[in-house]
Amino acid sequence: MEDLIIKYLTNSITDKELHILYNWIQEGNNKQLFKNYVKSNYQIDLLHLPDAEKTYGKIDREINNSKASNVINIYRKNKWFLYAAASVLIIMLTTTLFITSQDKSKNTIIPTESAPITIQLNNGEEINISSNANSINVGSQKVASQDPTKNKLSYLSNSEQVGKEPEYNTIKIPYGKKYELILSDSTVVHLNAGASLKFPVSFQGNKRKVILTGEAFFDVSKDATKPFIVESNKIQIEVLGTKFNVSEYSSRNTSEVVLVEGSVKMNGKEAQKGQILSPGEMGTFDQKSNTLKKEKVDTELYTSWLYGKLIFRNKSFDEILNSLERKFNVEFIVKNEALEKSEFNATFDKDVSLDKMLFYFEQAYNIKYTVKNNKIIIK
Repeated sequence: MEDLIIKYLTNSITDKELHILYNWIQEGNNKQLFKNYVKSNYQIDLLHLPDAEKTYGKIDREINNSKASNVINIYRKNKWFLYAAASVLIIMLTTTLFITSQDKSKNTIIPTESAPITIQLNNGEEINISSNANSINVGSQKVASQDPTKNKLSYLSNSEQVGKEPEYNTIKIPYGKKYELILSDSTVVHLNAGASLKFPVSFQGNKRKVILTGEAFFDVSKDATKPFIVESNKIQIEVLGTKFNVSEYSSRNTSEVVLVEGSVKMNGKEAQKGQILSPGEMGTFDQKSNTLKKEKVDTELYTSWLYGKLIFRNKSFDEILNSLERKFNVEFIVKNEALEKSEFNATFDKDVSLDKMLFYFEQAYNIKYTVKNNKIIIK
């Protein structure tokens, strides 16, 4: 029956199938099942979820008025275009809203200008790399080169560091920005907004260790003689060569590691036992219960930020707003506790502005917001 619901919502159902769907809805608890399905499994761009009650009512009216030939004009009349997206685990539906007239909200959001991306050197000196177009030097020695057109900084493999006490640099990414860092061993690190990474200018000894705050995606260069270790406030990940995403923010009680390729060992610093992750698995450390668990996931949901896209599945409004704060360098104040804990499925394409997101959100839910001193207050 799921197929018929999808066909209905994507304007591909036949008259015969529509009657089958209608008859099924009339049986037992199916009406509630239908509503629950629409509410929980409908993934829509710009946070717009369909009203299950209205969707059901529309079917009822269309059947009883014998207008099956004109079925599913629910969204067409409002210039909605629907398409179905298939997934191995679940089938989600995606909708994008296009408005022909540029309707503007009364509230104008002007994101705070982002702070520069900086590198703190081993001696404590802080360099603004956003304005440094060429290289980073320590004394007379060049240790890294920057490509400002690609938003990327590459550290050099420097033999002069061998045998010396390792020097550490710390890169800090402000809200509203992302950055690509290539370490001296050729490991590529994509740092999300609000992240920082402490790393040696050149790796020495029998291991490669970095310290992360926030979220980053690692593509680790293989070296069987030197395991690569990512340490955060709550967890430690050990690898030889692999691709994985790490997410740990101070505002959350959990740390997540999502493995795309290779193998990693994840340890909670206080946990008794670690977890070995395989590709397609996510390890989660719960700080409150001091436990580690792993599960199969769609890795794209956790790495979409690399391409400027945000995908949320069963995420609370609070979590979504936290992500938007980092992406757009803004601050939300939510005065509706029930809304704050409500869960949503949503997709934000990279080119969608915050103004449009909130405008559509306001129209879809009739939730009012105001902008005061560049803070977005949701009532």
